Amino acid sequence: MKKDVLVFFSLVYILLSLNLVIAQTVDEKIMDLIYSARIRQADSLIDAQIKKYPDNPKYYLLKAHHGFYKPYWANWNLPRDSIFQVIVDYSLKAIEIGEKTEETTEIKLYIGSAYGYLSRIYIIRQEWWDAFWAGWHCKNYLEDVLDEDPQLQDAYIGLGAIEYYTARLDGWQAFVAWLGCMSGETDTGLEYFKNTVEKGNLFKNEATFILSLLYRFYETDFNQSNIYLSKLNFKYPDNRFISGLYFQSRLIQLIEEKGIAFLEGNIDSLKDLYHIDNSIVLNNIGYNFSGQKKHDIAMAIFKLNIRLYPNEANPYDSIAECYQTLGQNKEAVKYSKIALEKLPSDTSINEEFRERLRVILETRLEELESKISAE
Repeated sequence: MKKDVLVFFSLVYILLSLNLVIAQTVDEKIMDLIYSARIRQADSLIDAQIKKYPDNPKYYLLKAHHGFYKPYWANWNLPRDSIFQVIVDYSLKAIEIGEKTEETTEIKLYIGSAYGYLSRIYIIRQEWWDAFWAGWHCKNYLEDVLDEDPQLQDAYIGLGAIEYYTARLDGWQAFVAWLGCMSGETDTGLEYFKNTVEKGNLFKNEATFILSLLYRFYETDFNQSNIYLSKLNFKYPDNRFISGLYFQSRLIQLIEEKGIAFLEGNIDSLKDLYHIDNSIVLNNIGYNFSGQKKHDIAMAIFKLNIRLYPNEANPYDSIAECYQTLGQNKEAVKYSKIALEKLPSDTSINEEFRERLRVILETRLEELESKISAE
């Protein structure tokens, strides 16, 4: 009898362990599909998990997570507001379900992370009060998670976002954050992201992606950016967005090492080597150098981009903006007008971007022509 009972409980333990492994494997599969840019497959698997576990906030959170990143991976012909609302809706659903259930440490991780996505969308929408309160809830939940279980390193990604971005606030937004005890340090934020990269589980890929962007666009440390991009590119070679960022970062390093003349003189061979297959590549690199106030390099890159893609509007807009930054208003007007002329027949952009660019160009022209006439 004792032997039978022992065998029974051993089988139960094995089955429970097997279910846990299967659940973990499904979650890993979801994250792999998301970062492989296999968008429909990821949506389908998440939806299946929501149907199977309707009272688990995790899969509503992963739906919000997927909604946040799939516009990066693919050009969805949907209004930005529609995309953002999907993220808000699934984040709120994760919070609603999580707060109705027993708030275990794991559930708190999902609730806090969902508040983190809400805060990001509210910041993009410039809904500052809502962003602050969502961030405040995110911080409280995730700090509780780490107090209860320091091994749940996924909690650090939300805290890292608060630390890093709060440190970069200024003006009244910084004051509001300070009132709510939401001050931060950029170095601490970076370390928190690294914790998730090294020891996290569900959000390891996201933390790696975020670090690659922060080191490139904010810290201007392309060596560090490349470390994280190379990891993602090796793991997810079919994700063209990640691959594009990786080769752009390498191309920036090449320009810094060998000079802009090397790029101009060898563009035909470098196009294939660095995946320069659309105007966005050089456009992004030009803005990188412009952001570092290396306007001579940026200007040369924008001119090269026009040479390669003469029928697209955006390269003309970019060089116009560069001229405007340098105070060369007549040149800025000239290229803004060319961009407007190219805009209706530009087949490389969707209608939403076409309309946004038209508004930008017309606004710039109005401002610049007013300045020129006043001189």
